[in-house]
Amino acid sequence: MVLVAAPFHPLAKEPAPVTEAMLLRHRAVSIADSSRLLPPRTAGLLSGQDVLTVSSLDAKVAAHVAGLGVGWLPRWIAEREAWAGRLVVLEPEAPRLPRKWSWRGARRRRARRPSGS
Repeated sequence: MVLVAAPFHPLAKEPAPVTEAMLLRHRAVSIADSSRLLPPRTAGLLSGQDVLTVSSLDAKVAAHVAGLGVGWLPRWIAEREAWAGRLVVLEPEAPRLPRKWSWRGARRRRARRPSGS
């Protein structure tokens, strides 16, 4: 995951590295947690930071490209958008630690055959 902003976003014009204090002054773009059975999760957001919540990864990329906020994207998406000139990859003061998403603790259910099959 890498930190990104639109090239015209004020944070993109700040000197590197980007600190938490700098991030707090700008809205973050986040994808809504769609989990139905597990508690909601957040990642990459700072306490007190204004947040624009979108419904999908595509909407998150579009919001970043439009300059509506800053945030973290998978490197391959960020680099694709940076090569096209739509986003700038920023250097954070502290790199974001990889987060392992696991739902192993979630209750699993076996699929059932419809009756009469």
